[in-house]
Amino acid sequence: MPRTTFYEWDIETVKLREEADECDVIDHNHADRLETLLSLEAPDAGDELKMALAEGRVEDEDGGRWLVLVRDVGSNDAGLLDRSWAYVSGRKLPTHFRNALGNATQHRVPQKFFREFEQVLRKLDGLRA
Repeated sequence: MPRTTFYEWDIETVKLREEADECDVIDHNHADRLETLLSLEAPDAGDELKMALAEGRVEDEDGGRWLVLVRDVGSNDAGLLDRSWAYVSGRKLPTHFRNALGNATQHRVPQKFFREFEQVLRKLDGLRA
């Protein structure tokens, strides 16, 4: 059975552990389109939260929320075969995905997601003006 690659945007809700720089993902909010995800994540929170999420992370005392593009590879027969992540940081989408150990993979983020991200940033920047 052929493998299929799927991409989706996700806002991970994380809780910090007592150990330094470690956290647990306690919730996910997935969507095919970034603009849809930001609308679902913050329908009543105002544009400030949406703009902060576009930066990549919204931190609070217990953890926060992280914006990430998820890449899944699978097949109908075998199910999920591979998953990797591209975390937004400082209003930048990385060029490559990272594996579960945090190491860069050979898999590049497709250009369409850079275009989508830039389009959403332009809309959010228009809200600031």
